[in-house]
Amino acid sequence: MMIDFEIIDGTTRQIRLLYILLGLRKYQISHQQCPSYKKHKQFVQQHPYRAWYLIKSDNVYIGSVYLSHENTIGVNLLENTASIISSVIHFFKSHYDPLDEISSVRPGYFYINVPSANTELQQSLEKQGCIPIQMSFKI
Repeated sequence: MMIDFEIIDGTTRQIRLLYILLGLRKYQISHQQCPSYKKHKQFVQQHPYRAWYLIKSDNVYIGSVYLSHENTIGVNLLENTASIISSVIHFFKSHYDPLDEISSVRPGYFYINVPSANTELQQSLEKQGCIPIQMSFKI
C-alpha cells in the first residue's frame, strides 16, 4: 500500500476535499456538528497548524493529518489501520522534531488525542508502541 502526503496550501480543491472528509468522520473531538462550508473554508485558509496534509492511499484520499504548535499530531482517517498509522507516525518523526517543552503548555514530545470511542485507532497506536498517557473529560 502506497501512502502519499499532500501538503495543504488552501486551494479550492483541497478545501472541498477536506470538507467532504470532515463530513465522513465517524468520531469527533473538536466539534459535534459539521461547520458550514463558509466557516470551514475560513478555517482552512487561516491554516492554524504547523503542518497539515491530505493523505492518499493508492491515489484515493483517505483522510488528513496535522501537526499543531503544541506537538499534537491530529489523525483524521477514514480507516485506522496499523499500517497507515505506522506511515503517519514515521512521516512526522522523519520530517519534524517536536517543539521544545514549555512547562504546563506543551510537552517536548509528539502526542495524539484519540476519541474515547475510537478503539480501532487506540489499538493501531498501541501496535506501534505508543503509550496511553491520559484520559480527558468534557465538562
